[in-house]
Order: sequence, then structure tokens, then C-alpha cells
Amino acid sequence: MPVHIGKPNSCNKHTWKNADCDGDGVTNGKEIIDGTSPSNPCQFTLASQTVAPSSTWNNADCDGDGVTNSKEISDGTSPTDPCQFTVASQTLATSSTWKSADCDGDGVTNEQEITDGTSPSNPCQFTLSSQTVATSETWKNSDCDGDGVTNGKEITDATNPSDPCQFNTGSQTLATSATWRMLIVMEMV
Repeated sequence: MPVHIGKPNSCNKHTWKNADCDGDGVTNGKEIIDGTSPSNPCQFTLASQTVAPSSTWNNADCDGDGVTNSKEISDGTSPTDPCQFTVASQTLATSSTWKSADCDGDGVTNEQEITDGTSPSNPCQFTLSSQTVATSETWKNSDCDGDGVTNGKEITDATNPSDPCQFNTGSQTLATSATWRMLIVMEMV
């Protein structure tokens, strides 16, 4: 949802092109070239920021991930991508859109991950019983526990993709991880 910063009509028509009426750090003229809105501070091309953003813009959260725009810039994350953030930098309330999303593709909403104490940006850190949304293809084809069985196949087999000791040997299609192999050796001792 756009945050209105400043009054676009207050810009002098002679200097309008070089001004930044919405405070996002991109001149009005460049916003027109980029196809973004010079009156919407959350619609801009980050690479086009050539003037200092306003303090209002710096303290806002355009993507709803709970991190201020200025902190996203200093963290090297995007103020327009709700799934690109540093968890430790979340200081604002997150938006309902962010809460219902699943940034890491593990089938658990971001909000539920926070409730569970797991990471919304780590696809292998989740509570299996909290999976309520579709998992991503990347997650399905990965192997979180290193047992050589894809996460998707573990779900199909009704085994736990987070438990390296729970799998069907006939489903192993990937190389096992060094950690998994060490567990097996330790079990044999």
C-alpha cells in the first residue's frame, strides 16, 4: 500500500523534473523514464536513487517485512522485496501480506514461523505440523536432513524431512550428506 510523502502539487512546475516529490530518492523525471510513479514513494527503481530519500521514506517500510527502508539499504537487502530482509533488523510490525506469505518456500507462513521460533528465511528450519501452504519446487527437490531423500518424497512417504533417521531406503535418490554419514557411523559404534 503506497505511503504518501509530501505534496506532489507543491513542486514548482519548472523544477518538477529534477525534484523528488514522493521522497523515495528518485527524481520525478527519472521516475517517468523508469515507468514508476513520482507520487508513490514505494514505487521506484532502487538503482535510480540519485538523491537522498526523505526521512519519512527512510523510516517507512515499503515492502511490509518489518524492516525500515533505510535499514534495508544499509543491510544490502531490498526495500521493495518482502522476502529479502535480515530477521535481526525487523523493528516494525509486519504487514498482513508478509505474515501470510512463505518467503522460504517450506510450506509454513512467515507469521507461523515467528510463532514457532523458526526462521522465515531458512527453508530447512520449520515445524512439520505447521505446514499449511504449498511448498516451493525448490524446497520439494531439496533434502533438508541429508538422508538422500528429497523433502517432497519424504512428505509423500509420510516420513519427516527434518529427521535424518526417518526415511525409506527405496526413496534415496540423492547423495547423502557428510553429516548424515557421520550419524550412521556413530549409530554403528
